[in-house]
Amino acid sequence: MPQTQDTDDNVAPVGEFAPLTADRHLSVVERTAPVIDGPIATDRPGLWPLSPGRMGAVVAALLGAALCGPAAADPTTGVNGADLGVLISLATFVAAFLIPLPKKGDQS
Repeated sequence: MPQTQDTDDNVAPVGEFAPLTADRHLSVVERTAPVIDGPIATDRPGLWPLSPGRMGAVVAALLGAALCGPAAADPTTGVNGADLGVLISLATFVAAFLIPLPKKGDQS
């Protein structure tokens, strides 16, 4: 019959390590500073997660891919202008996230 393992009071130390009681396994650390720091935490939350220019680029890229996608996926036409349209849409979508925006107050 298996023994119950609900307590660790009678465990003999193995080598140099003494067993920890259940209340010592958890670390109680009180935070004094907020976890999220920087402009994400200090800016006022808005309706859109991206700036208007970036949001416009994402919408344009998705619209372009939706319009060119079916014609580009047709295997009977081979390589055509719709393939170029999908590639341009992909480049616009990637650029919307990778192009850095100037900082607030940076006029140079």
